[in-house]
Amino acid sequence: MPTGAALHAGRNGSPGASEALAAIARDEKQPAIVRASAIAAIDPNEPAPRDAVRRAVSDPDPLLRLAAVTAAERLEPALRLGTLLPLLRDPRLAVRIDAAQTLADVPSGAWRGADRNSLADALGEY
Repeated sequence: MPTGAALHAGRNGSPGASEALAAIARDEKQPAIVRASAIAAIDPNEPAPRDAVRRAVSDPDPLLRLAAVTAAERLEPALRLGTLLPLLRDPRLAVRIDAAQTLADVPSGAWRGADRNSLADALGEY
């Protein structure tokens, strides 16, 4: 599926769009903004797209890390926490704040002590 069509399909929730978006996100020949757009539009509740989101969390480009936060908003709280936890200590303030906002509604029982402190620190920066 061409890039533009895949992005359009992803934004409209068309069947098969998440697989096409995951392929775009993995394609390092694509500009970061295209890959980030694919990640942000992806449905992370399927295995291949969820893997693409997890890879974006550790991408050197902050656009992809921010897009991973956007995609992870659609995950249930425990998966969201496991996916986004490293971003609470991201070197970029915008990434830390976005991750903290997205994780703020995760039940307190799901957090470990040091991780809870990372959330409080990131929320404090907001």
